[in-house]
Amino acid sequence: MKQLILAGLMVLAAATSSWAESYKSWNYVGCVQKRQYFTEYSYTNSAGKTSHQTVVYIPHDSTLKRWYYFYKGEHAWKTGEKPWGRVHTANHPEYNAKTMKWQYWKDGKWNDYKQPGFCPAPKDAAKPIMNIPPLPPK
Repeated sequence: MKQLILAGLMVLAAATSSWAESYKSWNYVGCVQKRQYFTEYSYTNSAGKTSHQTVVYIPHDSTLKRWYYFYKGEHAWKTGEKPWGRVHTANHPEYNAKTMKWQYWKDGKWNDYKQPGFCPAPKDAAKPIMNIPPLPPK
């Protein structure tokens, strides 16, 4: 019995340690007044491989600058595709460092998740998003 429990814990530890998420450094496009920042979000997908999405931050717009926008795929934001989700940035008036505030796009508008602090996962992800990147340097 002890061996069975120990083997189960080892499998669980191996599965847990193989999951990862990370963000690359911020890049930008556009002139200073209209600059859009973007970074690559990498995560372990449900098949155990690495997938990538793009996170966009638009500081020059008074409403948009309060959110990070998550796009499926690495270049989806350049094609005019709508982001699948957005999360408060540190400069949002309702930002809480302990609880992320996410919204999802549906029926032509942004909708709140019902559970406070709920963190979504990309469709192919093994786990929900656990961290967001810091604001880009000014």
